[in-house]
Amino acid sequence: FFFRLHRIPGTPSMEGRNIPKYYQDLYKLVCAQDQKRIPGTLFGRLVKHCGVPLESLKKIWATCDSQRVGVLDQTQFYRALAFIALAQNSEDPSDTSLAKWPELPVPNLGDWAYVAEVAGQSANIMMDYTYRELEDSEFLQVTVAKKSGLLMKHTNYSIFSKRFNSTFLRRYSDFQPFDDALRKKYGYRLIPPLPPKALTGNQNPQFVEERRKGLERYLQWVGRHPVLREDELVRVFFTEKSSDVQSAVKAKSKTLETEFDTNPIAHRAEQFIPEQITGIISGIETELDPLIAGFTVLVQLAENIVHRSESASDEFKRFGEELKALGGISSGYLAGQEMWSNVQNSFRDVGNYLHSVADRYSEQQIREQQGVLSALQSFLDMLTAMRLLLKGRAKGIAAEFEKTDKRVKRDQQKLDNAGQDADKAKLESKLQQTGATRESLELQNNFSMYCIHAEAKLVKANFGRLGYLLQEFVSSQALGHKQLSGAWDQVKPIVDAFVAKIEGASPF
Repeated sequence: FFFRLHRIPGTPSMEGRNIPKYYQDLYKLVCAQDQKRIPGTLFGRLVKHCGVPLESLKKIWATCDSQRVGVLDQTQFYRALAFIALAQNSEDPSDTSLAKWPELPVPNLGDWAYVAEVAGQSANIMMDYTYRELEDSEFLQVTVAKKSGLLMKHTNYSIFSKRFNSTFLRRYSDFQPFDDALRKKYGYRLIPPLPPKALTGNQNPQFVEERRKGLERYLQWVGRHPVLREDELVRVFFTEKSSDVQSAVKAKSKTLETEFDTNPIAHRAEQFIPEQITGIISGIETELDPLIAGFTVLVQLAENIVHRSESASDEFKRFGEELKALGGISSGYLAGQEMWSNVQNSFRDVGNYLHSVADRYSEQQIREQQGVLSALQSFLDMLTAMRLLLKGRAKGIAAEFEKTDKRVKRDQQKLDNAGQDADKAKLESKLQQTGATRESLELQNNFSMYCIHAEAKLVKANFGRLGYLLQEFVSSQALGHKQLSGAWDQVKPIVDAFVAKIEGASPF
């Protein structure tokens, strides 16, 4: 898979050095599928018996994965191996020490058979991911573009993909055939639902904005998914420049094969799933409902927070306008000329500064909407899609396999009890047919469990997002309160001066 992993600025290049055969052989082992990535979990298992103290290993990992992505590319992996070799030679695992070596030192990671076993276990596609790694693999943004159409105007969405370095226009109707094709091909993969259709009101600005955000979340998941993003359908949808992208997608769909038909491990998926996979899937199903309920509440509360900031912005702006309007009214007889003159000046000044307060609330609303609310909605989309995936599998291939398996056992029992008559030959023929069907369904069922296990690992990686979510939420609130405090500090001297004039008013 392709990942946007960055070279660490200032680190010594491996170019110009002879890369030891040990380095190359080990890299080929751990990246047998050309993944070009070594996750931290795999690296930790590889160096488990190297004899380097844990604190030194932590330092080596932190140095090589300085951007905290959670994986190493080839250059970073070679650098980490060199640092381990330095530590094993009682030298400081640093670039300074490494520069003194004319050739890269070879580490001792223990018995090669153990290293090969660890690498071989990770050579399948059941890799662990980190949220930062998935996030860095694609940056995608959706904005509302100019409407088009002669009589019936429709909304266009401008989409930018950093991975494909492309900006393209899409209508909502373009997404449906794309989504249908993805689900047809990847029936056992986690694909969030598209934003809902609307029979009326689909040109309402608020509806358009909600749809835009939903489409952005949908494309972000597809664009970052390690399997989906490599599909030709995704490339076409993300790069096709013509206005008739639907025809291009439908043309690809005509020769579409399911992932079970094309994935090289589909017929041996049983090798890559845990023995307790049915228990794992059952546990996931049990946990999903309370998690979805909890995150649904969080989304609702986040929406309330956003609306509160939006409402505060509107109300303070209106409050300021009303103050300025009152400042233009004559009231010399009721309040006295001097008093009313002070009131007018203060109302106008405070009214002007309240626009700054309103702006700060508006900025806070945007941060909350694009930050915590968007992240929570994405997380809820993911959990909801996982529940739909599990239910679809339970009602589909799992139920079909179970039904056929029972039929085979029933036919086998009939055959065992049959005599030496003509019916026995019929039973044998029937059992042979149902047995072949059962074998085919078992392969599909195993592959479905393999995919569920892989998707669960992606969900696990996205749980890492929750830490960043809370960090962003707290930082946003702290910044918002600081900015609001600064805005109010500008208003306070005006009000204090007004009060001083009232208290010090002369009777003459």
